[in-house]
Amino acid sequence: MKHIPGKSVTKRMTAEEAAILARQDKRKLIILTLGLAVLVAAFVVSTMSANRKKAEEDARLLGGVANQSGPLTTEVFVPDFPDRAILDAVADKTESEQVILNEPAVLAVLKYTQKLTPMQLDQLGMRNLTAEDIQAIASDPAQHRLDARRARGRVLQVRAKAGTDAAPGTIQGTMETTDGLRLHFVVGDAGKDELPNDVLRLDGFFVQMYKTEAQREWITAPLFVGRRLIPSYAPLVLDENLDTPALAKVTDDQIGDVTGIPEEAKWELMAKAIQGKDRIDWAQAPEINDEYIGRMLAGDPSLRGQPFRIPVRINADSRTVRAGENPLMRDTFMEGWIGDYTSKKGNGLIHWTGAFDNPALHDFQGSARFVTGRGFFLKSYVYETSDGKPGKVPYFVMESVNVETPHPDKTHTQALWAMLGLTIVMLAVITWLLSRDKRQTEALQRRLVERRRARQAQQDS
Repeated sequence: MKHIPGKSVTKRMTAEEAAILARQDKRKLIILTLGLAVLVAAFVVSTMSANRKKAEEDARLLGGVANQSGPLTTEVFVPDFPDRAILDAVADKTESEQVILNEPAVLAVLKYTQKLTPMQLDQLGMRNLTAEDIQAIASDPAQHRLDARRARGRVLQVRAKAGTDAAPGTIQGTMETTDGLRLHFVVGDAGKDELPNDVLRLDGFFVQMYKTEAQREWITAPLFVGRRLIPSYAPLVLDENLDTPALAKVTDDQIGDVTGIPEEAKWELMAKAIQGKDRIDWAQAPEINDEYIGRMLAGDPSLRGQPFRIPVRINADSRTVRAGENPLMRDTFMEGWIGDYTSKKGNGLIHWTGAFDNPALHDFQGSARFVTGRGFFLKSYVYETSDGKPGKVPYFVMESVNVETPHPDKTHTQALWAMLGLTIVMLAVITWLLSRDKRQTEALQRRLVERRRARQAQQDS
């Protein structure tokens, strides 16, 4: 083939062809941007869908357990004592004054106690009497009138006083607490014929220092006035081996045959959790899993009373409840539900109770979403779900339950921000390219116009 010098083999692009090519490039960039936007939208939708499915899975794992309010009500109305002048008139500084019982003050306080509920007593600062309290009261009785204190012990001496039209019947006596402290008391005579001979509880208000004879000795001690004496328990102290003999009498619940929570065994395991806190090697305790839960629900007796560690799980419900009278002398304890979102068999829910207080657990739908714990398996427990169907779960007595704050996985967030950043960059590039193409097209059109005008001018000349 003969080569002709100076002749280009490349076809020169016209303005119309350049405009068409620019429009094609523009469409490609727009399609690319739309595809990226669709990808970002799909990522956001999939994340929201995953969160929704997780919430549904949580609800399924919780087996219909109804969430309940956690903390106890702490703000209640408390009526004021109506006549402080009666208390101000109490004289008990000298021994001669202390042998005289100030009956007007005693009866006024007794009448006041009849109006108070347990929650109001808590609001007034009711707490266990200590040796330091008795020392402080004895040194300055006037500064401690109406101090609210709780005592548990055995009655050394008691006598009843019949009521009259002007005054109610009372029971007056002397008590030695389980800690070896002594005090005098006056209470209403309701239930006086049913009082047991062992440990009793008194919730009372200090009125005066009082000296009287009991068991052939004169005893000077604070006198407390309360509503009534309440049957109580001797302190539960396990032996050196932390044995819990009541576990031998525990039976598991079955659908249609519910035996309830065995109180004696429950308090023994609570005592073991407290008294064995530094003696149990929790690091050697196995972690709870599907296999152990399956054996518990099947009634494996070898697991009863055994310690287990609970890894990170869902805090389904945690609340503080009033304990009532108990051998651990506790006013409250905690109970709740823990779910397992990793369970492959859908049986990861457990019910628990514990002789401790951890208010942080109350926010089980917020900051306390996840927890860890350790405790003892007591029995399989049948409960009624929120839809009225029976459910069966392991029941644990916990030594502790603590809030777990997992380290958040930032991968999804980082990927989302990266895709959003890339989208912004692409939009900026597209805007710049479109602007550049527009400027180049306008410049090309001007040059073409100038060439046409130049050729036209040459032809005219």
